[in-house]
Amino acid sequence: MMNLHIQKTKCSPEVYYDSQNSKLRIIGAAYPENPYSFFEPIRAWIDNFLLQMTSDAELSIQLSIPYMNTSSSKCIFSILKGLQESYENGKNIKICWYYNKDDDDELDNVEIIKHGLIIPIEIIGLDR
Repeated sequence: MMNLHIQKTKCSPEVYYDSQNSKLRIIGAAYPENPYSFFEPIRAWIDNFLLQMTSDAELSIQLSIPYMNTSSSKCIFSILKGLQESYENGKNIKICWYYNKDDDDELDNVEIIKHGLIIPIEIIGLDR
């Protein structure tokens, strides 16, 4: 599978696929000037990955996004909605979303996104 690595900037998260462990990590604040152009290549990469994914493979998604603007949250929701469709079709997908357990707003944002989905998302509070 083709590697994916997008460097973190002040306003966009690091995106990294670890092929050794089949983990896709999206870590950092998400408020790029044009969220759709930032997230579309990620969505395309995931779609391509899912097409090539064998029935015995697992894809683990790890998210840690302390802040995201509204447009970014819509893009992330769209990506998760696509993952949900694949999950419902039998793909083995695991999603963990890490948040600062001292930040109620961050938890609220994660729960709002999760509320609109059926795919299981494990929400894990961390001390930061």
